[in-house]
Amino acid sequence: MKDKRELLEIAKKIKTELASSNSSFINDIVSFIITAKVEKNSKEEQLKRFLELLWFCAKNPNVLGGGDEKKSEFKRFIEDYLKLKEEENFILENRDFSCLDIDDLFFVFAWAKRVAKTLR
Repeated sequence: MKDKRELLEIAKKIKTELASSNSSFINDIVSFIITAKVEKNSKEEQLKRFLELLWFCAKNPNVLGGGDEKKSEFKRFIEDYLKLKEEENFILENRDFSCLDIDDLFFVFAWAKRVAKTLR
C-alpha cells in the first residue's frame, strides 16, 4: 500500500479532472471496487475483477444508470484518463494508477467520491 499522502495527491488530481464534468460515475467506480472485493479472495483477483468491470462498462455504457452525459464522461474517464487497456490482462496505463493495488484504488476513489460531492 502506498503512503496516504501520495494517495491523497492522486485523489486531488481526479478532482481536477472531474471539475468540468459529470462526476456522478465515481459512485459506480467505488461500487465496482466493493463488488470485486466481495467476489474475490486475493488482492490480485480483486484487482483483475475490478478492471474487468470497468472495461465492460466502458464498452457498454448503457448498463450504467443515468443520462448520456454521465455515460460519455465515464467512458472518457476510463479510456482517456485512467487509460485502461486490454493486453494479456487489463492494465491502467496512467502512471498514477498503474502501481496501485485494490486497497489503494479504493482509498483514492472513496476520497474522490467525497470530493466530487463538493463539485456538484
